[in-house]
Amino acid sequence: MNELKEIDKIRPKIIPKNIISTIDSYAEKQSVRMSVKYARVDEDFGWKVPLVWDYNDLKEIKGFDKLIETVKDKKVIEIGGGNGYLAYILSHYAKHVDTFEGWAPYAVIYSNYIFPEVVKKKLSLNYIIRYVTEDDLQYLGKYDVGIYSGLDKYSEILSMLSKVSESIIWITFCNVMEKDKINTNPDVCVFNLKRE
Repeated sequence: MNELKEIDKIRPKIIPKNIISTIDSYAEKQSVRMSVKYARVDEDFGWKVPLVWDYNDLKEIKGFDKLIETVKDKKVIEIGGGNGYLAYILSHYAKHVDTFEGWAPYAVIYSNYIFPEVVKKKLSLNYIIRYVTEDDLQYLGKYDVGIYSGLDKYSEILSMLSKVSESIIWITFCNVMEKDKINTNPDVCVFNLKRE
């Protein structure tokens, strides 16, 4: 995939893999068990494991070139953007990216590792710390592409994206559409839900 060579030049500094555990230890003064590598965990407090952590994880996604092609020169919305890494990469290709994330500690990672590059490159990316609800959809306008990369509340989030986006992309475990039960299969795929 020749796009990855280009992405290798645009990535920000590497995000340490253990940083989420450090942040989680202080979240609401409770310890939380969460694995950053692709793994199915108990969804304590409804928080999801980020499926896109940094460039090294991005390389593992099957169909990533299809994702890049889909967002080129488009207006993109991502709900559940995690630390904003995927939105950062996509903003190099898309015309505009809005990414919403409701869990505030991810903003610490975004502000320290990604935001300086967004400012330096003058990218068209808005990282918004906010849970998006059905009521919010009327204020969002229309997007060409809606993206969700995760597991938690996926049917609800994909449904919301379908109301504001022409095309919907879901980045999740490759076997998620084949089985009722999600397991720890480490393969992650890009699904275009309008064409599947």
